[in-house]
This record gives sequence, C-alpha cells and structure tokens, in this order.
Amino acid sequence: MIASGATMTESNPKADPEMVKAIRAKLEERLIPKLQGKRFRRKTVVALNVLSIIDHRIGKGEPPNPEAWEAVRAAVRTDRPEALPQIDAAEAAIEKFANELETKFAAGGENVEVARAAAAKILGTGIMRKLKLASETDEEDEPKP
Repeated sequence: MIASGATMTESNPKADPEMVKAIRAKLEERLIPKLQGKRFRRKTVVALNVLSIIDHRIGKGEPPNPEAWEAVRAAVRTDRPEALPQIDAAEAAIEKFANELETKFAAGGENVEVARAAAAKILGTGIMRKLKLASETDEEDEPKP
C-alpha cells in the first residue's frame, strides 16, 4: 500500500521508473474507468451482498435474513429487473442448502464448522464465477469510439 501523497517509486526505491510509469498508465487507462462504471459497481454490490449472505447463512449457520436478500434485489431492480428471477433462485438454493446442513448436522460436533466453512467457500467461488466479476468487460460503461 502506498502512503497518502507518496509516489510508487518512493515506496520501492529500486522500482524501475519506466515500469512504474507504464503500470500507472495501464491502471488509468483500463482499471480506473472500469471501477467507475455503473454496471461493475452494481455487480460488485450484488456479489458482496450475496457473499455476505452465504457467509452468515451457510458459514455461520445464522437464521434467514430477508432484509439482506431485499438489498440484493434493490441493487438490480431498476437497471436489471430481468435478474430478479436469478436472485430468487439463488435465495431458494442457498436456503435449501442451509436447511440441509442444519438437518445433517443437527447433533453438532467439530465437523459442523469445517463443513460450513468449506460449503461457504465453494458457494462463494461459484457466485463469483457466475457473476464473472473479475473478468467481464462492461461495454455499457465504456466510451463509444
């Protein structure tokens, strides 16, 4: 992490100034505009909310939280209403899985926490892959030539 007001070369005096300049230009050209894009922001909010739900519901075994799902729906309702059925399906699948975990591990034990952590990680990875958050381009946010 670079301290406020510091330059990249100050944090690493051995850094090649030309390489630093090239990296900075690439960040300014590609990454920063994407981070400012409306679609990317929306997908990030949805992903973070769903990952949080998975962590609480599956990873920690907390009770259902309808308000959390409503926050996910609210993030897409205006701009992407066609995504609402997918959110409903995700909620149903996560609830079904949570209920199955609760039934299988009703007696408790040390394996419950391990199973919950593993399940939450697998589901979270699947969600991120499904959303293609890290790799998809956001055409609607890119300037037209």
